[in-house]
Amino acid sequence: MPPPITFLAFPPLLALYPLSYVVWLVRTLALPIRVKTPKLLSNGTLVDPTATDPPLVKHVGSDQLPFSEDVIVWQAHRLAIFSSDPGRPFYNPFTNEGDAATAPHARLMLYDLDKRTVRQLEIGNWPEGRTLHSLGLGLKEDDNGGAILAVVNIGADFTAVDMVRLAPPTEPNDGDGPAHITATYLHSLENPKITTPNAVVPLSEDQVVVTNSFGFSPKTHKVLNTVETILAIPGGKVYALRRAAGSFPGIQSSYGTFGAQTTATCELVAERFALANGIAASPDGRILLVAGTNSDDVSVYDVDPSGAGPGSGSGTGAFAPRVHFRETLPVGFLLDNLRYVPKDAQAQQAEGYTFLGAGHPAGLDVLAATESKGKKLAGSRVVKIHIPVHRPPPSLWRSFTNELSRLFTRVHKRVELVFADSGELVSTSATAVAFTGKTGTEVLVTGVWDGRGPVHLTSVDV
Repeated sequence: MPPPITFLAFPPLLALYPLSYVVWLVRTLALPIRVKTPKLLSNGTLVDPTATDPPLVKHVGSDQLPFSEDVIVWQAHRLAIFSSDPGRPFYNPFTNEGDAATAPHARLMLYDLDKRTVRQLEIGNWPEGRTLHSLGLGLKEDDNGGAILAVVNIGADFTAVDMVRLAPPTEPNDGDGPAHITATYLHSLENPKITTPNAVVPLSEDQVVVTNSFGFSPKTHKVLNTVETILAIPGGKVYALRRAAGSFPGIQSSYGTFGAQTTATCELVAERFALANGIAASPDGRILLVAGTNSDDVSVYDVDPSGAGPGSGSGTGAFAPRVHFRETLPVGFLLDNLRYVPKDAQAQQAEGYTFLGAGHPAGLDVLAATESKGKKLAGSRVVKIHIPVHRPPPSLWRSFTNELSRLFTRVHKRVELVFADSGELVSTSATAVAFTGKTGTEVLVTGVWDGRGPVHLTSVDV
């Protein structure tokens, strides 16, 4: 369930919230974390990745992957899938600014991790007339070499999570570029409660867990959405969506100005996030992380192995994962997306879970980049977040100190810098994902407002 409201147990904490907001404003806007030269954690030390021989950073797909919001890695087939939206300068789905109907569509792009080549992922059975302006991506592999791809898609008159089946890849006939993949649109998950979806974790082809960034949608409550953003009001939530019995594929009727229809039941998983953004789960299903962008932190949950919680949706039976709040870790910047770092079972048991988080170190800079539609550059930051395997015993004192840490600590001791850049290499970083490459661990970093495309980092310590 959601984090405890600690000031109910410790009333003096209530007086500290206005002070903590001032501290947050100063750190995020007036005194953000900036760097003069790029930094990359490699071989135990921070180095300039452009100054090594050979360089440890390279742009990829520069003319094919502009404005990439998200990326996921299909490690078994040595592929990455990017969510690239060349129409973002004309329509921003996150703020609902621009014309979604006339803006160029987003594209899902395949990237070969070894050949470093790119080709577009063509999706069959895509509903005629349906636009694609994608945000988050999620991948769940199956036992037959295929996978389910979940795509957060926000159009002019709908808000949905589109589900796509990926068949096992085949080698290209010409021997060049990423392997060919047959992708088939299955259906869309929509519910009126899901007004501002952002990141997604697929559980099956019919069920996902998705962040809903705001309490007020910019489509229907622009002024209130602006107030919620500026004051860092925790209106964001995490929901579970499950395809409703008898619901239909494709797009039919719509109502209102958001969320085309109800094709999925909806249940609450967690709440009280100041801009609920990235979400990531450990492969064993034990840990769930949620980014609170406007509070510069990440919330950690233990997932109850006993199954679904009581739920809060309109379904006939509970299906949402039952979660228990563990802690909130300050990260020191506007955290965007989260990704799990793969480990073998033995290393995970010894070292704990590791996640990568990417985001924006300077609030005013990323605002300027957004307003200029990417013409101005903003900094990028990637950190690794360490989560112990075992949940600490519950304690009121621990809850109290966790809240103090959340309010006033800039960066938690279990949050470690991996990559930092002023925007010279990649601007407005949104996602960082790690995988095993020729040089050890390698990392892809996307830039949501960067028309130059993402960067590929090598010899990275994660």
